[in-house]
Amino acid sequence: MDSNNKYSYGPRYTLLLYLFLFSAVVVLITGYTVFSHQLSKVKIDKHRELSSITSLKVSQLEQWRTERLSEVNFFTATYPFSSYIKSIMEGDTSVSGVYRKSLKAIMSNGRYSNIFIADRNGFPCFSVYSKGLYMDSVSKGYLARVFTSKQIMSRDFFYCETHGKVHSQIIAPVKDTQGNVYAAVVFLNDPTQHIFPLIESWPVWSRSAEVVVARRERERVKLLNNLRFEDNTSMGVSLSLTDSSLIETSAVLGKRGFADMVDYSGQRVLGDISEVPGTDWVVIVKVSVNELLSDFYKRSALVAIVIVLTLLLIAFTFSRFSLSRQRKFYKELAKNRDQLENSEERLRMLLDSTAEGIFGVDSKGICTFCNNAALKMLGYSMEEQVLGLSFHDLIHHTDIDGNGHPWYRCQINKTLTKKIEVHVTDDIFYRRDGSYFPAEYWSYPVHKEHTVKGAVITFMDITQKKYDQNVQQMLYEIARQSMTYIKIEELLQLVKLELGRVMDSSNLYVALISQTTGRLEPVQISGNEMVWPENQEQLEMARLILEKGRSMVLNEKEMDDFAMQNGLETKNSAKACLCVPIKDSDKSRGILILKSYKSPDAYDLQKSRLAEMVARELSLILQKEATMNEMKTAKERAEESDRLKSAFLSNISHEIRTPMNGILGFMELLSEPGLDEGQREEYLALMEKSGKRLLDTINAIVEVSKIEAGQLQVNLNIVDCNEIMDFHYNFFERQIVGKGLEFIKGKSIPKENSIIYSDQFKLEAILTNLINNAMKFTNEGFIEFGNYMEEDQLCFYVKDTGIGIPKDKMDSVFNRFVQADSHFSRPYEGSGLGLSIVKGYVESINGKIFLESEEGKGTLFTFKIPYIPGKIAGDTD
Repeated sequence: MDSNNKYSYGPRYTLLLYLFLFSAVVVLITGYTVFSHQLSKVKIDKHRELSSITSLKVSQLEQWRTERLSEVNFFTATYPFSSYIKSIMEGDTSVSGVYRKSLKAIMSNGRYSNIFIADRNGFPCFSVYSKGLYMDSVSKGYLARVFTSKQIMSRDFFYCETHGKVHSQIIAPVKDTQGNVYAAVVFLNDPTQHIFPLIESWPVWSRSAEVVVARRERERVKLLNNLRFEDNTSMGVSLSLTDSSLIETSAVLGKRGFADMVDYSGQRVLGDISEVPGTDWVVIVKVSVNELLSDFYKRSALVAIVIVLTLLLIAFTFSRFSLSRQRKFYKELAKNRDQLENSEERLRMLLDSTAEGIFGVDSKGICTFCNNAALKMLGYSMEEQVLGLSFHDLIHHTDIDGNGHPWYRCQINKTLTKKIEVHVTDDIFYRRDGSYFPAEYWSYPVHKEHTVKGAVITFMDITQKKYDQNVQQMLYEIARQSMTYIKIEELLQLVKLELGRVMDSSNLYVALISQTTGRLEPVQISGNEMVWPENQEQLEMARLILEKGRSMVLNEKEMDDFAMQNGLETKNSAKACLCVPIKDSDKSRGILILKSYKSPDAYDLQKSRLAEMVARELSLILQKEATMNEMKTAKERAEESDRLKSAFLSNISHEIRTPMNGILGFMELLSEPGLDEGQREEYLALMEKSGKRLLDTINAIVEVSKIEAGQLQVNLNIVDCNEIMDFHYNFFERQIVGKGLEFIKGKSIPKENSIIYSDQFKLEAILTNLINNAMKFTNEGFIEFGNYMEEDQLCFYVKDTGIGIPKDKMDSVFNRFVQADSHFSRPYEGSGLGLSIVKGYVESINGKIFLESEEGKGTLFTFKIPYIPGKIAGDTD
């Protein structure tokens, strides 16, 4: 059965309803028409009354002004008053008393406050009263015009500073027989005595009736007379000319006749406006609307009550008839509502039980419903927060690049306009807090009677899905690159880029354990300004974390606490930090550190596991790089060994054959008869020198062989380095000075610091070789040697003014089996192994040797060894 027919009231009920409504409308229209007509009639009658009063007030003001002007002219131009004035102005004061008495007679009723005679400059020559003689600049201006125009001039109402009240002035000229003005009589009028009471009087009694005289003063409206409902307001009320809603302002601006407006007190009034001829005054006669219409409103209220009672009677009759029908209707309605609520509850349970977000919009994109999953994903707590709002403006307003995403380009709008289903696999929705997440959604049109009434949208948060895809892509790319031979710096740049897919990697730092020193050394990554931006103690902090052998996720406070527990003064400024060791098997190779300066939640356990995978890939390429370096080094050493051995055989054969030939040659000479004793001793000395040279060459070969084989032994003991310096100075002094050179023992460390712990034999051998080398290649100038402290290093140096070493040969002087320059081998004897042995000895005692030289100017050798203080016998410290 059709629900519309089931619950209709029927034709009879509908007819009664229409009849009631028609009757009510007719009664209301009739009542309103009568009310409006009567109200208009009352206003017209009142306007006539107000207009009559206005005309009366204007006539009274005109009459008062005319009388005053006539009176002034009479008392200045007629005899005997004109003769009195002339006598007084000529200096005859005998008539002053008579003239003053005459003037007081006309002032007796308060018509004037004072009357005085003034000359052209405004100086009072005579006055009825001594007070009130001062003339301000405005009054003097009027006085000047009187003398010029020879006419009576009147000054409008003004506030008199002398009397402290409002006055007006009439200034009349006094002329001689030739018509020239030689004096003026000033009549000072007090309007509160005559004119203001005349204005304020009302012909009949009224609560709110009032007469106001106003004039314009620049951009203000000045009310001249005393106001009825405010005391002492004569010229004390000034209104803004811009407030045209006031009746006083409108009157000054030119409005005339009847007015229904608001007055200065804020009350609505009916008034009549007219101007006073010959002045700039306007007269406003007004009465409050409330007073005027109070009786009318009372009568109207009685009529309205009768009408309302009539309507109520009709309504009561109609309601009694329809009550029974309504009861049945609402009973059925309640039953249907319960069924609808049950259906909606089942639908709501179905919507809220799914993990997908579901919301509906109408044809304009306004949200009509939203399930709990959608609210949770979008960051809302209640459905009411989104109902009635544009879902596009809430969640789909901006593209991922930050540009606006207009509604006409939205795929949901496409569903509404083109009536088609839409599936979008990768888009973004915005949460309530302004953040966004990747979403996949479906939009289905809702049809009703072949028209799209709205759409239902289901969506999923695909953050985890995209994260997994990015992780797989990242690991694949890193693994792919690690299969090819690339440097660790290039791989770290790739790692930084790929990690940025899934976490904050803008601050990625890596430090690797040096294979030579065993210390952590930072790796420079392209794109980073610094490896360790806070301070160098970060390396120590990284080392301590690496010792723990596991990954660590630290927030700002935990990083500060860790530094404090380990005695570090590092001040951390990062919000979060992820530290992951780089190791293969159980061997640590370094550490990978990620820092976020934006969010304390930038890293978690999931990101830590991902970083560990990356660290394993890094360890593999480090292992591969180390293997490649070892192979490259082995290859270079083999090639160098072949080359050096060839050079060695070429050079050493000369160094062995030369002394051997000398020994054999002199032995042959010794066997000849007839040699004297001097020749025999000379040959024996030369044989001894050749044998010593041969022995030195063999010893050098043996030492170099030990260094090559890594069999060089180090014997550490107590050594007095200054004593070694003294010994070498005494040992070489005669040879060097005998060659014509200056031998200088330079600076030495203090005696109390000269006892060290080192290998004495190697120290002596190093100095001996360096001094011998300097003596061999120096023909003039000096040789200087000495030692000094540099932080925790003990430094020895040997400096000469010899031939120097070319720049392109400086890297080869320490190579084994070669000399610095091949042409040295002929003019200077030697195997060329001395500096190679020196370098081997220096490195065996954990030192380093340095070379500075300039060809033709000399050479400086410096070697540095760790300063380890030794204890001498009897030292108990």
